[in-house]
Amino acid sequence: MSESSGILDIKRISVVGISGSGKSTFSRLLAEKMGLPLYHMDNLFWEANWSAVPDDIWQKQEREVTSQSKWIVEGYIDETYCSRLLLSDLIIYLDISAFEATENYLKRWWKYKGKSRPELEGCKEAFSLSFLQTILKRKERDGIEEALKVFDSSKVIKLTTRREAQDYLNSL
Repeated sequence: MSESSGILDIKRISVVGISGSGKSTFSRLLAEKMGLPLYHMDNLFWEANWSAVPDDIWQKQEREVTSQSKWIVEGYIDETYCSRLLLSDLIIYLDISAFEATENYLKRWWKYKGKSRPELEGCKEAFSLSFLQTILKRKERDGIEEALKVFDSSKVIKLTTRREAQDYLNSL
């Protein structure tokens, strides 16, 4: 699917991309435009103070979300964490540059440092050099690309800049 035609009929959307790619912001705007409920995988995956939820519990929560008839789910995927893509009518892949993702991460850190982001209550934003390096080197990208290989490419819209993402939202 290369254009936004028919998107308003789509009821299950996954938004994926590396950390700092703007998934949460993009998804919030998309949910507002489409009137679909939004779920953040970080909210299912992390408990307070960045404690990981046990796999069986967050997978159960993810199944509860994706068993609904309408949703936008945003969050990281790789070849082992991609079951929700099977249920998606559309996958939006924010494949932005390392520079833009790094800039987004630093802006987010500055805005929320010492506080929790709205989509991630109980987890205070803190700067991490190792996380910054992950973003700069786009280390997560290989896992995302691997996961997407098995899906029908006509279900995937790849947006490679913040401008492209904004233009896409404006076209709806």
